[in-house]
Amino acid sequence: MIWHRLLTCILLTIPALSVACRRPAVSNVGPPSELVICATVYPLADVARNVGGKWIKVTWLLEGGRRVQGYKPSPAALERLRRSDLIITSGYDERWADDELSAEYRADHVIRPEYSQIIQNLAREQHLNDVSGPYWLDPAVVQELVGTIRDRLSILDPDHASEYKKNADDYRQKLQTLLAEHDVSLTVPPVVAPSRRLDLSSGSIERTEKGRSPDWMPKASGLGLPAETRWTFPLPATTRSSATSEGGGLFSFLSMRECWFPLAQRCNCQEIAPINTDPWLLNDVNIRQMRDLANQAHTPWLAADANWPATVLTHLQEQTRMKLLLLDTLGTSAERGSSSAPSFGLYKGLEGVPPRTTYLEILRYNLHQLERARRQG
Repeated sequence: MIWHRLLTCILLTIPALSVACRRPAVSNVGPPSELVICATVYPLADVARNVGGKWIKVTWLLEGGRRVQGYKPSPAALERLRRSDLIITSGYDERWADDELSAEYRADHVIRPEYSQIIQNLAREQHLNDVSGPYWLDPAVVQELVGTIRDRLSILDPDHASEYKKNADDYRQKLQTLLAEHDVSLTVPPVVAPSRRLDLSSGSIERTEKGRSPDWMPKASGLGLPAETRWTFPLPATTRSSATSEGGGLFSFLSMRECWFPLAQRCNCQEIAPINTDPWLLNDVNIRQMRDLANQAHTPWLAADANWPATVLTHLQEQTRMKLLLLDTLGTSAERGSSSAPSFGLYKGLEGVPPRTTYLEILRYNLHQLERARRQG
């Protein structure tokens, strides 16, 4: 009889475990009415916090200079996602965020920036399959996400739908005010990753959007590459913004990995990413490539993450002999904000820049940095 009861309990437990694998468990944090939102990147967690207000609790996985693309979550991070009522991914291909969820559950409980209407429209127009990227850096995408978060919260918690709507409207107004201050237009079409990384094995630069070869690109032979190497870059935006150069031309900067193209395009800038590496992995070939491209593009600027340690930034500047354009991808939840930029080299005069502990502060800082670099030339 005892064994019969034990077997019955086990059989009744199996269906419950199956359901748990398809949807997050109910969070035991906070009052019953509090929804738990987990974003893979801190800036989008802050956006959600502003929309949800006092009725939600937000958590996140990455902040402060961490590398997002290729991130592998720990079991604890996956558990945090599983126990959330709403998941917001970064825009990169983060299938691990909802692998264990049913398709039906994903529809109301997972938000992916790359599935936003503005990015999907672009994908259809250009017949693209892969549109993953750091789209939290594009304020136009974020503005759309504010409405998406509002709608999902209203479905999950209809009793407070009017508050979510008010919060979303207020936040959108703050975002639009900030962009107007910096003369940034949301009507500029977005871009997907240009994939301008140099593939030394094939001697070509891959791309995923239509473009042409700029006349300033160096000859392949000058970089020790096969003569058949083809340089393909996207056409620059034509809409004016305050980030253009003093002479009215396109402001360009180099980077070691495609990261800034959503913000760069929005500000009528061009990111040139000939390599795909981290600063501590740079070799002589990488450095020579970047210097040659910088000379041909007539830009002294190399983008670097403002959250990297000052020692890394100093060494990078010494290696490349380029001016560092410090930009912030993730911000920080720390009370004092990110501190590398105010204390580093050319940026010692930025002590007055507010700490980047919110999405709007991160955006304001990045716009300020682009304008400052453009003025310095």
